[in-house]
Amino acid sequence: ERDLKQSSANLETGGKEEIAINQPSASDNTAVSGEEGKSYNAYFSQGAEDCSRVYPLKRELKEGEEPISTALINLFFGPTAAEKEAGYNSFFSQETDYILHSVKVRQGVAYVDIKDIRNIIPNASSSCGSAQMLAQIRETLQQFPEINDFRVAIDGDPAPFYEWLQIG
Repeated sequence: ERDLKQSSANLETGGKEEIAINQPSASDNTAVSGEEGKSYNAYFSQGAEDCSRVYPLKRELKEGEEPISTALINLFFGPTAAEKEAGYNSFFSQETDYILHSVKVRQGVAYVDIKDIRNIIPNASSSCGSAQMLAQIRETLQQFPEINDFRVAIDGDPAPFYEWLQIG
């Protein structure tokens, strides 16, 4: 079990094979940070032909950064100005920066806890909008071999997120 705290908000997941992606504690002697020069992708949409089609945009991992939470942080910041000019888009933007409370990986499932963004991007609840948002999160997370699936919660509770996106 690795515990890499980023904030005090955590999802209740229990179980043994859990990795909490947050800031390393002083007592943690597990390697939790990436190596300088390694890269990862943040996935964004381009055009409007297929709502669930996303494309990888390469990001460099800086020394000391944890790859999974860093990838989510960059996803939630949205595409850069140059990427927007190249036609990439997302509901995520500077308005949704700093929304990540925590991410934990347990038995192949990433549990992502975010701040309430429903008022910031209300139109994400359309069928195309929810497909786009979920594809961007899914592909950004599943580039990491230890992640096969994911769940998202708003302030520790998954129900509001999935109700907002009109998913049972």
